[in-house]
Amino acid sequence: MELTKQFIEEYLEFQLKLNPQSKLKTLEHQLLEELDNGSRDINLTRIAIDDNNKIYGVIRLFPFSPKTWLLSELEYLPGIQTTQKLLGLELIPESIYIARNFNVEKIETRIRFSSIFEEYGGMLKNSGFIFKGPRVEFKSPVEELPGEEGSPLEWNEVDDQKFDQALKVLEKCLKGDPDWDQDDSDYRQFINSLLRQEGLNNSLSCIHLGIYQGVCAAFVFAQVDPSTGWSRITYMGLIPEYRGKDLGKWVHRHGFKMIRDQQGVIYQGGCLAENKPMISLFHLHKCREFCRYEEWIWVKSRVDWYIENMFKHIY
Repeated sequence: MELTKQFIEEYLEFQLKLNPQSKLKTLEHQLLEELDNGSRDINLTRIAIDDNNKIYGVIRLFPFSPKTWLLSELEYLPGIQTTQKLLGLELIPESIYIARNFNVEKIETRIRFSSIFEEYGGMLKNSGFIFKGPRVEFKSPVEELPGEEGSPLEWNEVDDQKFDQALKVLEKCLKGDPDWDQDDSDYRQFINSLLRQEGLNNSLSCIHLGIYQGVCAAFVFAQVDPSTGWSRITYMGLIPEYRGKDLGKWVHRHGFKMIRDQQGVIYQGGCLAENKPMISLFHLHKCREFCRYEEWIWVKSRVDWYIENMFKHIY
């Protein structure tokens, strides 16, 4: 069922049980502020309640762009009964139904290895999700990350005049990238959505283009949350013809410099486990692994095609 105002207090208590280090007043202030400024739609949070109207499971949809949304991990209260866990899984198809009403074309979700179980994965499959692969996340203090002294690359900061060029470079960098859905051509919407994300530095100056031997060869987009110092290299890549030339480490290190320039404190990054070159860079730069996820994706066109052809086959 949807989270309504009558369950706000119960919802905050649920969050506090999952995050004991948090403070109730802080959680309440953040939630009410998001609802007040329109950055959060309360109806996109779905809750599972028991016979006593107590919340034991929560899942949330996050609009990333008009056509692509994110689905949070389904979170449960610690120690709940297996029966409740299984009932709570119904929040997954319920969330997809909501997203379909908004004409969403793609939904992505990540579930920690420690949280996934057989029936969870089964419900994702039955709801039309496809397992994309395991994802590895790293987190390290920015002060421990290496510098870029000796780099063969020069870098240009992007502005309004260079933005179209940056998009063309990004399009080329995405080709063959294992973390990018190669059937997705909406890279412009992808970058524009990232530039609109609240809480992070999001000016065009957060994007740099790397020049190698006079030719534009690399793209880096790095962002920091100025309120906490949390930072990420939102996207980094090389144009295919410049891969395999030992340039990746310099692209990564330039991202570190951009984070430092934005006063970042903690760096977090990750990729699909099959992205061996990127995994190697994290290890080369002594980034610390802290979590592994299963990454799943739901695509409306694929699901609709399957449903249409399944019924053709049956009838």
